[in-house]
Amino acid sequence: MSSSTTYKQDLPPDGGYKKLDFSRVPARKIWNWYTIIPTYVVSTAVGIYLWRLNREQVRRERAENNSATVALMPLLIAEKDRNLLKTMRKIRDEETELMKNTEGWEAGTLYGEKVYKTSPEDEFVMPSFNEYYAHNKNEEFTKRFQFFFRF
Repeated sequence: MSSSTTYKQDLPPDGGYKKLDFSRVPARKIWNWYTIIPTYVVSTAVGIYLWRLNREQVRRERAENNSATVALMPLLIAEKDRNLLKTMRKIRDEETELMKNTEGWEAGTLYGEKVYKTSPEDEFVMPSFNEYYAHNKNEEFTKRFQFFFRF
């Protein structure tokens, strides 16, 4: 089983490899103190100049955004309250439909007794988070709960 394979083994060159240089080679300096300080001064001066050019416009835009927020807040709060009342009405209707065959059950009460005995008849009592989402899917409750209590 001898084969006529001819190959040459990889050997070091005659005289060996050259010595490795382990001496410290300092990095080339790009920035010197006489280039860093003027660059800092010029960039700071340009930044202050641009800031002064734009600060009045930024102040005006902030004032406009604040006044728009103040103008829209009553509308947004009214929409939120309207949505809350529509949802509470839907919850009450679902409760009425669900408990229609139960003897003595009246929607909004616990077997005919008021839940909040000390509050007046015409006062709206804000429901708890669990009460508000009682007739929704668990995923919807979790999504809303995590929205309000984010870290």
